[in-house]
Amino acid sequence: MNIIILFIQPRSRGSIKLQNNAPLKIVLADEGFLNNSFDLETIKAIYKIYIRDIADKLSKIDPAYKLINPTLDTIDNDKEIENFIKENFGHNHHQ
Repeated sequence: MNIIILFIQPRSRGSIKLQNNAPLKIVLADEGFLNNSFDLETIKAIYKIYIRDIADKLSKIDPAYKLINPTLDTIDNDKEIENFIKENFGHNHHQ
């Protein structure tokens, strides 16, 4: 099972820059990902509260179930979960 977190109200702000007047030319985008520390803390809380709870409930249904990535140990370690978030979250702007 894959769980996707879509953070739809981030406080971080980025920018979009037109490269030229050609309508089909892709814009240069800097999503400003996690520029505001509130965003990182919110995503960490999602893992610590909701993802952990989902994993606990699934393991009660099937004891063989376990989180693969991130592991519960990663979720419990602030620095490790921060690194996981920074390395695994992609942008969500439209191009």
